[in-house]
Amino acid sequence: MGGPLAVPGQAAGGGAQGQVALYWPDRRNRDVDNIKSLLDACTGILWLVDGQIIDLHLTKAIDRINPRVEMTINV
Repeated sequence: MGGPLAVPGQAAGGGAQGQVALYWPDRRNRDVDNIKSLLDACTGILWLVDGQIIDLHLTKAIDRINPRVEMTINV
């Protein structure tokens, strides 16, 4: 990969769309607004600024065996 994503059409109102699935190891209550930390961590790697994301869908589920985060970004 050659560097951060320069999203085509950003100036014309275009941008990236994303889906994030959070698989927690248990049922403890967690704030989904902590997703901001994940988006910030991807800045400079997947995109120049996370403001390039114009549509984001978030789901959460329990997976005791394999807790993880799955993220898909479409431009």
